[in-house]
Amino acid sequence: MSAYQPRLPSMNAYDYYTAAGRKLESPVNMTSNQPPLREEVLWVKSNQSAFNLLQQGYSKSYWWPFSKLDKTFGFDELARWRNLARLINARIRWAIATQDGMDAVCDWRIGFKMARDIQGDWIILYLVGVAIEGLVHAPIIRELDFFSARECRELARTLIDSECTPDRMGTLVENEMASALQIIDQLLPEWKAYAPDFAALDEYLDGQELEPAMQQNRASLKRQVQQLQKNPTAYRQLRHEVRREICRLFQTFADALALQGGRYRPMPTKEYDPNTVFGNLLGVTPPALPQIAELYWRTRTRRRLMIAHLLLREYRLREGRYPASIEALNLKELTIDPFSGRPFVYRLTGERYLLYSVGVDGKDDGGHNPARQPHSEPPRDLFLIESGWR
Repeated sequence: MSAYQPRLPSMNAYDYYTAAGRKLESPVNMTSNQPPLREEVLWVKSNQSAFNLLQQGYSKSYWWPFSKLDKTFGFDELARWRNLARLINARIRWAIATQDGMDAVCDWRIGFKMARDIQGDWIILYLVGVAIEGLVHAPIIRELDFFSARECRELARTLIDSECTPDRMGTLVENEMASALQIIDQLLPEWKAYAPDFAALDEYLDGQELEPAMQQNRASLKRQVQQLQKNPTAYRQLRHEVRREICRLFQTFADALALQGGRYRPMPTKEYDPNTVFGNLLGVTPPALPQIAELYWRTRTRRRLMIAHLLLREYRLREGRYPASIEALNLKELTIDPFSGRPFVYRLTGERYLLYSVGVDGKDDGGHNPARQPHSEPPRDLFLIESGWR
């Protein structure tokens, strides 16, 4: 457990998430059943006090109380936060089963705020926040036709406000880059009037996992280090180039988190020579930055698709039909697909419609979605609804 002890009442939502997670009883086997199983309802009831704490955090601002991820943070807190998302999921399904749509909306808002709050500071927190968001959205998406026009508007309004509010990904970039540079400063301290201690660099290179065929490279790396010990100019140049490359890499990551010309551009990857000290030292940076950038825009795209689905239902309840085009929803840039820079694909056929994003490859594959077929290839287009059609 984390050594951090939240003191309530607090102005930081983090304290309420932590306190609620620690108070939560171990979850039962969770399902996606509608209505929820009796055991799930009993579990929800037994955890009312944990939910009350979570609810109190809804009105609070959130900030990460640590300067870095270290022993002061217990990673078991992340599992507890996911269990809180399971609690929200079960509460929403229970509210739907009891025909209380607004209660479901209120519970969803609490869970969605927690998910958005967590999505920042560090990559591992971002990944947990995305997982929590998926758990919270799931019962709403599956039971979309349950909600009234008013409830659909309320859900959509929360998502629209979220999309129009700056997120915390900037802190993730800053913290991960600062952490990587701090490690480099430990491995390659400044060479001042005397040679620095090379023990940390030797230990780092000794700890690298190498394939058997590359074991001979370790001796080569050791020789390079020995040469650096005799050449302060080469050492300083290496330190400068490694730090510059780390900064360049994270700037590229930040660029991939921002739409360029209205659409997502994949983060270019770069291979580093493992036979050099330079290439090995670049291993201190997270290897999954391109995948995180892609996940970021997939997550935001699903939010935009969810907004459109909710307002399409609200339109039909109000007008008795679906609109001929998605522009009728008057969502402006929120109907723009980040992967194409054009509006989402929307097709109306009789009483049904198809709505999707073209996906990461930027190509409209005609609604390619074989996901429901066992052992099939993954969809090339991005859908919110599993079957694609509503």
